[in-house]
Amino acid sequence: MAGRGRGRGRGVLLSSEVMNHIAGVPGGGAENSVPKKETRGRNNSVSDIEEVVGNLSLNIDEKQLKDLTKISEEVCKTAEDLKKLAAIIYEKCLKDRELAESGSYVAQKLSNFEVDGVKFRASLLSLVQQDFKVKEDLRKESTSKFLGFFTFLCQIFFNLKIGNREPIKPLVGPIMECCDMIVDSEGEKCDDDEFECISMQLQCVGKLIESVDSDRMHDFLEKVRKKIVMDKTPPKVRCVLLELIECYGRKWEPASNDVTRCYCDIMAELYAGMVV
Repeated sequence: MAGRGRGRGRGVLLSSEVMNHIAGVPGGGAENSVPKKETRGRNNSVSDIEEVVGNLSLNIDEKQLKDLTKISEEVCKTAEDLKKLAAIIYEKCLKDRELAESGSYVAQKLSNFEVDGVKFRASLLSLVQQDFKVKEDLRKESTSKFLGFFTFLCQIFFNLKIGNREPIKPLVGPIMECCDMIVDSEGEKCDDDEFECISMQLQCVGKLIESVDSDRMHDFLEKVRKKIVMDKTPPKVRCVLLELIECYGRKWEPASNDVTRCYCDIMAELYAGMVV
């Protein structure tokens, strides 16, 4: 579905449990902490990091990860340097949500990198938390940036592991709150791109979310079913939500090529105005 036409603030904050996880307190993966390395005295700078991050691709490879890790360890000499590194990666993913998955791999690689008692993971998720606090305002300001935030949040939950290779479970709440906010949209606020984004992300992370909080997922899917049958729901929104329900019915397994092609064809016809 990736090739198909894809192209706001209060609410609960990330809980103290999340912040405990990301700060590396007991149970938060501190046992896997990577010791701070001595600077090798090279002339690399933040601009070198920006260059490497700027060249991130959708299919990031191990060499890119190693290059970024190596430069980061040489450049980041203070906690402020580490925060700048986190901001560079996060802003890149906000501007292009297609890179969120690659960004989450980078986050996992640098997760326990620490300078002056500050972990990269904590710095990065602090930025995510700040945007979560103002998610409604962010959504009003820029749908694209909001979806970049949401996509990165999902991919961080899916790919960033702590402790015994566990996801950051408290992130389920913020993810589902964003999903609820979108599904509760009506009329002109019913944005096709938003619905397609949550459909795609939940097809990726839904199984993991359900394993953490099945009740929350089942309540959300009940909302989705009602949204599909509502008269005011646009056909494109119905299509992507039906695809999500079908994915759940397959126990979150990928669709066959025929099913994927069917949905692509339907969406193409909808965008062409051939289906009403």
